[in-house]
Amino acid sequence: MSEERHYLVPEHVIIRKEKADEILTELGLKKSALPKISRLDPAIKPLKTEVGDIVKIIRDSFTAGQSIYYRRVVRWVGRLLILILKVQMSHRWKSTRTINLLKQNYKV
Repeated sequence: MSEERHYLVPEHVIIRKEKADEILTELGLKKSALPKISRLDPAIKPLKTEVGDIVKIIRDSFTAGQSIYYRRVVRWVGRLLILILKVQMSHRWKSTRTINLLKQNYKV
């Protein structure tokens, strides 16, 4: 798989911890208030992010030129985990140990 970014995928950049604190203060937000992005998201996988990092997403906009969004990296996004569990259960996947571990670790 190519590491090259597709033209429809906006640019993603990891924000340093010091800069992240500055941005959060400027916006008057806590880190927990930022929207989530899964560390498994294909757009940020090449960045090798860690849980808790903040990612800056730079999107091209016809009206504003560029618009900037911030996301905090999480292990799983809740809907993704629920979807995985539903698929596993619907296919009668027999690994109950895996399902129990997922439920236990991610509080679903």
